[in-house]
Amino acid sequence: MTDGQIFLIVFVALYLSDCFYWGGRTALAFLSRGGRKWWMRRPGDGFGNDRGGLLFLWPLPPLGTAFLTDGWPLAFSGEGVGTVRPESPNPGARVPEDDAFVRWEAIGSVSVEEKWILVDDARFLKCAGPVQARVLGKRVLRWRRKSPESRAREIDSLLRASFDRARVARLVALHERAAGFLRVLANALALACFAGVPLAYWIWQASWPFFAFLLVVPALMLPIAIEAFRLHRKVYPTARGDRWVHGLIQVFVPQFAMRALDPVARHFLWRFHPLAVAATLLDRPRFETFAACYCRDLRSPVPFHNGSGEAKRASS
Repeated sequence: MTDGQIFLIVFVALYLSDCFYWGGRTALAFLSRGGRKWWMRRPGDGFGNDRGGLLFLWPLPPLGTAFLTDGWPLAFSGEGVGTVRPESPNPGARVPEDDAFVRWEAIGSVSVEEKWILVDDARFLKCAGPVQARVLGKRVLRWRRKSPESRAREIDSLLRASFDRARVARLVALHERAAGFLRVLANALALACFAGVPLAYWIWQASWPFFAFLLVVPALMLPIAIEAFRLHRKVYPTARGDRWVHGLIQVFVPQFAMRALDPVARHFLWRFHPLAVAATLLDRPRFETFAACYCRDLRSPVPFHNGSGEAKRASS
């Protein structure tokens, strides 16, 4: 085996490693290759543990889109806020978790530390991402100061908005239009790396025409990083740290640049309930099957264990 073949195998392996998502136990991924037909996948169908599992994204052009949804990680009520939800859409035992609940009047301060929401400087809940943690942390802090009637109206409005199918459809269409240029660049880079570069090496070997052709790769990576940075700023305006980290890696790591759309799309629909996303994207038979399982779980929730190992029933 030649050095070029070894390099190509290693490069492919590194690229495939960037095609994996880690999703929580209650997460659902909605995947599409061309933006027309969607299907749903649960984390951990092949590899995972009691906390979550891996999702493998479509690795070949047109690379596709993947939205990760998880519902609301907090349970809101008129009395307070808790960390245990009655929903568990994925089969199997519930995630081991601490049953934390705090009354609104007992909340002193609310802050955010990476993915964690802190109540009175103590870790209260780990969210799916920093953006979700910041948004929910601000909501908890604002609702703490509201009157019970005003708080109840806002909670009801929030829940209704999370089931707005029309808005889900508009946002998905907007995402596909806005990401069109980035998708073209990413696919061009994938074709250049996996088809153009090996072909050029086969024709010219290690001569100057081959090294000249290699300049195509950084010439595509730079506009990819700029376009991904622009989209990320529009979608997640407060996630400045994540944006700069992704942008810098995309400038220097080609396999990460090929998957530049993934960090933008991953939590794009996190504000919406999985049922609303499924009703919008899936065909009718798949949605009805999923909705039936979801409703059965709500009516007869699977027992879970809290941090002490005590068996409990989830309650709303």
